[in-house]
Amino acid sequence: MARHWLVRLDIAGRSFRWSDTPVEPVDEDGRAVPHLGGLPELRAPSDYDPFEQSPRVSSVSVEVVWPPDDPLADIIAAGHRFTGAYAEVALWEDGTPYGARELVVAGTADQPEYGTAHQPVAFTVKGVPWED
Repeated sequence: MARHWLVRLDIAGRSFRWSDTPVEPVDEDGRAVPHLGGLPELRAPSDYDPFEQSPRVSSVSVEVVWPPDDPLADIIAAGHRFTGAYAEVALWEDGTPYGARELVVAGTADQPEYGTAHQPVAFTVKGVPWED
């Protein structure tokens, strides 16, 4: 079965989702969770170990093709904060539930770089430090 990188960003009360190819994992309630394509090849970070009990890394830099009909610049101009928005990078295997995706890093978005509506958006997903 194929594995896919998934990226999620929650901003302005919405979730934006990308994958290396368009996919629609199904959640536990049977609803599709569509992910746009537009995610260039990601490589696992050097500190990622998929065999750990809970694989976590400190951060992953990503670049995505933002939906041109809803430019990020417009969302930010409307007063929504990008830095600090929830974001995650995960691996998902075809045929498994969305909830079974393997989180590589989950936390907040940081260091956005964006331009016009048809230019890629780059940002870093920073993990939330573990608490005792």
